[in-house]
Amino acid sequence: MSSGFTLKQFHVNHGGCGMPVSTDGILLGAWAKLDQTQPILDIGTGSGLLALMAAQRTCDASITAIELDPTAALVAKDNFGHSPWSARLSCIEANLIHWFPTISKQTFGSIVCNPPYFNFGQQAQQGQRAQARHTDTLSHSALLHALKHLLADNGQQA
Repeated sequence: MSSGFTLKQFHVNHGGCGMPVSTDGILLGAWAKLDQTQPILDIGTGSGLLALMAAQRTCDASITAIELDPTAALVAKDNFGHSPWSARLSCIEANLIHWFPTISKQTFGSIVCNPPYFNFGQQAQQGQRAQARHTDTLSHSALLHALKHLLADNGQQA
């Protein structure tokens, strides 16, 4: 595989993604409290790191990853396909705000997300990096609105 990051049980290629694998992403993936059997959602999956870590930490849960950026979605799908858990992982290229109303009443036992965190300030020159870091395409209020509808009763979010 090309450049990326190798963990104990899998490799993550992050070429073509707005944000590379980083310590904060790995810590979030290790820290997240996950339901072991109910479906898991990874919002803004990027390279698929959090979804892959969720698959590694659970035995039976199906994991759906959603990604707005087409290039990053392809990278995540490729990473999923090369993982030992490919049968439990899927990636949807879509805008969360437009996607979640289309899935009816489906909910997730756990939702993981390393969301955009800058509301203002100078944006990165690279469009993918700016999209991953700034709330222009996913505001905090829009994310919370989606979580309200997607998280199962007694579900976990990280």
